[in-house]
Amino acid sequence: MSISSREKDRIKHIAESIFGKIDIKEEGDILFLILPPDINNELFFDKFYDSIKNSGYICFMDEENEIGVMRRDKRVNNNVKLLLLILTILSIIYAGFTYSSSYYSGSTASEALFASIIYFAIPIFTIFFIREIPKVIVHRRSGIPYSIPIFVPNPISMGTMGLINAPEVPYKNRNDMIVSSSLSLIFGFVAAMIFYIAGIEDISYAIPVITSVNIPAHTISSPLLFQFIILRYLPIQGNLDPLAYAGWVGMIFTSFNAFPIGFLDGGVIMAINNQKLKRDISYISLFAMIAFSLTFPSWLILPVFILLMGVNAPMSLNHLQAVRAHSKALAVSVIFILFIGIVPYPFHTTQSSFTMTVPDNSGLILNNTSYRAMGGSATFTFAVRNTGPTPIEPAFSITPSTPFNVTGYETTLSPGAQEIFSITIDSNSVNSLGINTYQVSVTTGQFTRSTSIEIYKLALSHTMNFNSTNPYILNINGNSSADLGFYSVENQSIAIYLIGPSNMSYMASVHGSNARETGTYLLTVSGTQITGGSVESVVITPLKGTGYFQVIAVNQTWYGAAAFIETGS
Repeated sequence: MSISSREKDRIKHIAESIFGKIDIKEEGDILFLILPPDINNELFFDKFYDSIKNSGYICFMDEENEIGVMRRDKRVNNNVKLLLLILTILSIIYAGFTYSSSYYSGSTASEALFASIIYFAIPIFTIFFIREIPKVIVHRRSGIPYSIPIFVPNPISMGTMGLINAPEVPYKNRNDMIVSSSLSLIFGFVAAMIFYIAGIEDISYAIPVITSVNIPAHTISSPLLFQFIILRYLPIQGNLDPLAYAGWVGMIFTSFNAFPIGFLDGGVIMAINNQKLKRDISYISLFAMIAFSLTFPSWLILPVFILLMGVNAPMSLNHLQAVRAHSKALAVSVIFILFIGIVPYPFHTTQSSFTMTVPDNSGLILNNTSYRAMGGSATFTFAVRNTGPTPIEPAFSITPSTPFNVTGYETTLSPGAQEIFSITIDSNSVNSLGINTYQVSVTTGQFTRSTSIEIYKLALSHTMNFNSTNPYILNINGNSSADLGFYSVENQSIAIYLIGPSNMSYMASVHGSNARETGTYLLTVSGTQITGGSVESVVITPLKGTGYFQVIAVNQTWYGAAAFIETGS
């Protein structure tokens, strides 16, 4: 829309009150003010801008002594920004959900969603908020309206690729551009490092109910320079917890936003007047970013957004203002952030291998007790030996999914080392009476080993017992036998099991038959009839191996009696 004669006169009057005698010329919808020579345009430009900004006009330096004035289009459509913000929120929550679900195997969907929101999404948006603080301050100080940036979603991997500036009005001068974008990157990177270190130091939050740590498909790769500077003081192996992962993601997208391209913060910082040089630097940086996507395709999302918005870096209203020393120092510091946080290949598979042995893959749980020593839980031990060339961090998962706790003497195993890990499953975590079979998987990134475990769960009956007690506890020494008398008030169809270590051999005499067996075994034929009121003799004589075993007698509904026997040499 062209400027009316009345408005021209008013603008000229304002300009002459600041600059002195001026000439004007008009080209299309732009009015150009020809200033007196040798005037301090930096000081007077700011005064002139402040004088006309509330009248719906915007001004800019065109040449050394020439200011352009045009109407500011106040019709701003933020629908696209709002849509991308919503998509980024959903993308970040989804990325955190998938990571937390895999990291804490056995967690429910609600627990993983809670961890995603609290320990991943909120830290990420905290980093965003901190990054925008310098921009809000600079805009308010300059009298230029602040506008929210474009949020870049990345549902493929990390949830987001950061922010792209989308100002409604350009910055007033080059120093404002450099200061706001430099401090944005510095503040954001420092905030991301704080979350990263908090997660590594285990001060992020209390230990969750599901304490088993799993490795989500791949191993995270820290930036090489970051490893050299930070990880020598904060060494870690394996994967990051969700809070540290949020910090890691924040460092990466902040570093990518430092690329000197277009409306990225790095492009805003590149406030040079040589348009050809600026364009060449932008295209070189864009090609570098696309080259990174060859190693990790997810990086291609950010170049696509940049191409849609434009590769050329923005200009300030007063591009002739000299760049001050502190602005140059801040711009140089951003180069450090660019190189310290970039990870061309963020996820990789470690060349690891290991062996796993399970001395005993059967356990007993009683339905109506919470006392662990008396069947309130079942514990399985896993001996894991690292046979590969690199340290490993074994992670456990159970299928079908059920809550469990895992403990070990050490989490990380150096090459050649072996450690014992214990998995404990509580009575409440096993829903069904009977024989419950689970698949336990141990993974270290590239390799996974799996084995089956069986949990025998019964409900103690008031009408059945061993040696007049239910449950019955017995200690035997040397070559002694465990002489048990099973009693049932009613006629019952009974199955009798011995649940013991796989290395234990024994002689069993039950229901008139003798047999030599090893480990867990069904001592009777299922459906063996027991006469009510009589005592059935069950004699177990250990031959090899000592330890702890149980004998159970159950009916078809898995109500029955249990005996806990400990053997010694």
